[in-house]
Amino acid sequence: MIFDSLILTASEKNKAKFNKKIYNLSNLADSQNLVNSIFSHSIEGMEKEEKIPIGTIENFLSNEGVIAFTKINDIMSVGVASFTGVGKYGFGEDVNISFLDGTIVTKRNGVDCVVMFNNNTMCPDFDLFRYNKLMTEIDISLDVLIKKSRFIPIPVAKDRNTKKAIDEALKKSEIGQADSIFSDNILNELSDGSYRAIEMVNLNDVTASQYIQYLTMLRTDLQRWLFTKYGLALTTVGKLAQQSTDEINDADIVAHVYIDEMLKQRQDAYAVINKLFDTNYTVDFSECWKIATNEMKEGD
Repeated sequence: MIFDSLILTASEKNKAKFNKKIYNLSNLADSQNLVNSIFSHSIEGMEKEEKIPIGTIENFLSNEGVIAFTKINDIMSVGVASFTGVGKYGFGEDVNISFLDGTIVTKRNGVDCVVMFNNNTMCPDFDLFRYNKLMTEIDISLDVLIKKSRFIPIPVAKDRNTKKAIDEALKKSEIGQADSIFSDNILNELSDGSYRAIEMVNLNDVTASQYIQYLTMLRTDLQRWLFTKYGLALTTVGKLAQQSTDEINDADIVAHVYIDEMLKQRQDAYAVINKLFDTNYTVDFSECWKIATNEMKEGD
């Protein structure tokens, strides 16, 4: 599906739109991979049931905010959930569950399905899309800046024959071959002083390369902010002069506020699922996040 859309965009012969879509997909995939790696789900039998990969659970949660587990033909299935009607706390007790194959079923929450929320605001990870937009704009700016800061002198030909000869010489120079340009009256021009070297113009600005470092640093900062939100407080070489060591270390604690709540939402849902369906599903931080959590506790 993704590749089909890329082909359609390319067929429009609009390189700018095509490149932007590539950057968007790449950045969103990187951010999504980060979020999908936070938690490790242990779901007995789910791997053998050809319904939905475990990774899809986190995809649904981060993109939709709420999912539901239910049995379809005695197979535990997961889909995107939406409430209907008005029940306790303003939520409908009936839940419409949408599956990847387009099937939609209606179940009763706590009776034959269980709802799982992504966080305590019951919302998707909107920051993924916000950071993705900013990352894409920086990537495009870097792409343009790198190209515009190249030193590319352009020869100015005084006639078509000279242009043709220059073009051939440039093509050969790109593959490392030397070449010469023939002139019928070069001796006369040299003797009477009328010879003029080929004029060169440069439409780029090589001094613009100095700004590349600022864009790369901004991109690093964005990545650090994103990782910090999801529990990995990165310490980079771009530490601000005004920051103290304690301020950097405190980021470790702040980084776990959001993901601790995300973990609690998943654990609470699995507790209800296990009781309702007699299963033994568990969830915990994945290995990288466990290490980060232990290091933070040991630092205290």
